[in-house]
Amino acid sequence: MLVILRPNTNEKSDEFIRTWDFLSHLQNIKLKKHIVTGKHQILTEIYLLGDTSRVDRQQIAALPAVERVIKISEGYRILGRHHDNKRAVGFEYKGVQFNQDNLHVFAGLCAVDNREHAEQMMKALQENGQYCTRMGAYKPRTNPYSFQGHGRSCLHYIFELASKYGIKIIAMEVTHERQIEEISACLEETGCPTGVILQIGTRNIQNFELLKEIGRQQEFETRTVTSWTSATSPWLNVLPACPFASTHRIRSACATKRRMVCWRSSTPRRKESSPAPTPSWSISTPNRTRPW
Repeated sequence: MLVILRPNTNEKSDEFIRTWDFLSHLQNIKLKKHIVTGKHQILTEIYLLGDTSRVDRQQIAALPAVERVIKISEGYRILGRHHDNKRAVGFEYKGVQFNQDNLHVFAGLCAVDNREHAEQMMKALQENGQYCTRMGAYKPRTNPYSFQGHGRSCLHYIFELASKYGIKIIAMEVTHERQIEEISACLEETGCPTGVILQIGTRNIQNFELLKEIGRQQEFETRTVTSWTSATSPWLNVLPACPFASTHRIRSACATKRRMVCWRSSTPRRKESSPAPTPSWSISTPNRTRPW
């Protein structure tokens, strides 16, 4: 069961104290508090964990600080909307709106190899009216001898070029919690000229220690990326793995790259040689030589 309090409810207020005291005395029920800090208001949600079949919803709804009560009966209790159309969809980051009414393409370098190529990419994006990109400074590789990115050494010129070419947001994959600190420090050193969305790739989709650290930080938005052919349940379960404090700051995306894989899930197994399912839409690009 989910109890949503009135916006901007102060935890020291008499209304909140009375509400929390009543909920904490419910038998066989544990409470989990989740605070969502938005641009204009602060929203407090309280999750009632346990057997709520005997809990009187109307009695809870009548508590002084409660705005509404939602009964949750299906899975994904944290990220699900649960038939509550009043919950906000979308978010704004660095002046860019992300919601159901727009589409942002994060074209860029999978792995940043040098400053020249990074500049050519950002210049091309600016010329085509784009202000989002991806820049792979840290790249997990199956082969340990493959190029794994320049790491921190390339961050300064990436952020400087973003400022030069008006790039508002850079999606950057991270593979270790230390890299979050490096990105934050380099952004500070260059004057915070752009925003960064932390990216969680398929290899780290179940790296729960990394996910917990990303969930604790409040500076960056986060997105998870998987392929069209991956089962949905593993990356949907990424969200509850992160602390409640910032679960709503994690977004999910699906990579458009087709891959031939074999996986185990509730769907029948597909042979490795069989083609991956083709998505119902595609983005076509002119067949020309590109500068990147």
